[in-house]
Amino acid sequence: MVGHTRVQTAPALNRLRTWQFTVHLPNVVVMHPCDDVSTKALTMQLPDLGSPSYMRTARNKTPVLYDGREDEIKIGKGMVVKEGSDVAIIACGVLVHEAINAAEALAAEGVSASVIDMHTLKPLDTKLIDSLAATHGAIVTAEDHSIIGGLGGAVAEHLITTNPIPMERIGVPDRFGESAEF
Repeated sequence: MVGHTRVQTAPALNRLRTWQFTVHLPNVVVMHPCDDVSTKALTMQLPDLGSPSYMRTARNKTPVLYDGREDEIKIGKGMVVKEGSDVAIIACGVLVHEAINAAEALAAEGVSASVIDMHTLKPLDTKLIDSLAATHGAIVTAEDHSIIGGLGGAVAEHLITTNPIPMERIGVPDRFGESAEF
């Protein structure tokens, strides 16, 4: 199953809620890669997966982040894009690039931010999240999806049972999507 984000032109109701429906299905792998390289790398791993999957992709152009690093991209394993120590920004999809920009802006203010590409929402890389919670003062999640039932919710559900630390979810609030006229 493949879904896509039609950021530039179309109605947004479905794209804001897609993970809410798929993450609750047993044994379904849910992914949201940030560039065409990671999309291809994750897609090539699907035949060996042995379970159904849902991949959400973007139509809009995104900078290539992983050219030459295809072998590092694994289903279920987040990617450390930038190392930091004060706050960890865990993002997926098109917001990985925005998280990198945010980390650079924070660095200019003396805040050291890690950036994590959590391209797989289910299964969630809980070992990486636990490591971040143990070494950072706070976690921020960033997604172009509803904050309910998405990446932020999954990270919060995990952290509340293992290592509660300050956390902020950045995404779409609980409301219907809006779009411009065609």
